[in-house]
Amino acid sequence: MSRKWEKQLQEQLKSCYTAPPPKRKREFLASVSRMAAGHQRHPASFLWMQAGYIRKWNWALSAAVFLAGVWAARSGRRELFQMLAALMPFLALTLATETGRSARYGMEELELAARHSLKAVVAARMGILGLENLLLMGILIPLLRVTGKMSLWQTGCVLLIPYFLSAFLQMAAVRKLRGPEGMYVCFGISGLVSGLTAAGTMVIRKLAEYLPAAGWLALLLVLAVLALREGIKYMRQAEEYVWS
Repeated sequence: MSRKWEKQLQEQLKSCYTAPPPKRKREFLASVSRMAAGHQRHPASFLWMQAGYIRKWNWALSAAVFLAGVWAARSGRRELFQMLAALMPFLALTLATETGRSARYGMEELELAARHSLKAVVAARMGILGLENLLLMGILIPLLRVTGKMSLWQTGCVLLIPYFLSAFLQMAAVRKLRGPEGMYVCFGISGLVSGLTAAGTMVIRKLAEYLPAAGWLALLLVLAVLALREGIKYMRQAEEYVWS
């Protein structure tokens, strides 16, 4: 009796939850095939596709930092340059938040089943945002140097040291705290480094006049290498399952 009842129950469930007939199935499969063939012929389209998934507020923050830099360069006011240096940790925050996005929402295992590996997706988004941030600062540093009183390397150090310090600490936090708590720590790091930068910009400018350029450039290089190292470590962990 039990088997007969189970069979009847299965038939009733099938009748209740019958899937509707597919619509435009051939057109959909043809579009998928064309898309897959296009991605195979043009690897750059993968980067373009991932750029579209980066959230709008990341691009908006970069645009705001650029406009603030242009304003500081045109006015030549020290307090605006100090404010711009204090914004660098938040520019680095865009990289950390976008990198840890999958882990924050618990979507890592699901994205492992996607067509592109999670490691490739993370590397693409990190590369896009990292290059965009460095390109932005590569434009601002010479612009601020022309209108300011510091040399090119001094201007670069004042802007890039807070950026790479924040990126290093934030990527370490995202790698070790793979969840919402990692983002809270990243926001705290941005606020702390930003506050220290705003309070110590004038001190750094005075020290830059007496300390050799090689020392500042070495510090900048060390922080850049540490940030890159943390990013590589995160990518290596991107395809590991997280079991609770």
